Amino acid sequence: MIEIVTPQNHQLYRDQLDLMHRMRYRVVIEKWGWEVPTARPGYDIDPFDAEHTVYILHLNDERNEVQGCCRLNPTTKPTMLSELYAEECDLSGPPQDPRIWESSRFVISDTLQSKEEYLEIMWRLGVGINEYCLKFGIDQIAWYTSPPFYNAICSVMQVTPLGRPLYNNADDDFYTPALSNVDEESLQKIRQNLHDPEMELCFVTTPLLSSVDLPRRAA
Repeated sequence: MIEIVTPQNHQLYRDQLDLMHRMRYRVVIEKWGWEVPTARPGYDIDPFDAEHTVYILHLNDERNEVQGCCRLNPTTKPTMLSELYAEECDLSGPPQDPRIWESSRFVISDTLQSKEEYLEIMWRLGVGINEYCLKFGIDQIAWYTSPPFYNAICSVMQVTPLGRPLYNNADDDFYTPALSNVDEESLQKIRQNLHDPEMELCFVTTPLLSSVDLPRRAA
């Protein structure tokens, strides 16, 4: 199940967000080997886990395990691209637009049993991101990622690079900053990768609201 955590319902997800930070630590720091100066033992957190951040969570049926997560931040606020990777955006610079939000910390749990389960949760998170963005007039998603995920996004969304791929010594891989368009066609392409393309995925306990004023699409 995908659940959307906004600033308005954040207090209802304290336990799940705690589980998310711990799952991120296992994957991001212990498995991937990233250095996160602000992380605490067993707990991945950084300056982009902010009061205005929206989290997309994939929870198990009992809601006591976070199987995947992603966070969205408005590019009108500090983002990873603007604060950490601005030089890598050498084609057009980091975006700063209320209709563009950044996706980061797209992480899937290390406890899954199969590649099929991993891919299912990956695409479900993609549905959650795109459904949230479509509802609130967000036209593009900014991100910074390595070739496998870059290619996966290109297979379902229109992508515009913000910079050329650059080699990262720490990860021994190439990373590219880019924008992907949000639209109904892309959402349907993502859904076609699900085991059940028509299934309802998103659940929220309060209305989907953001602390950032978003422009609304014309009716």
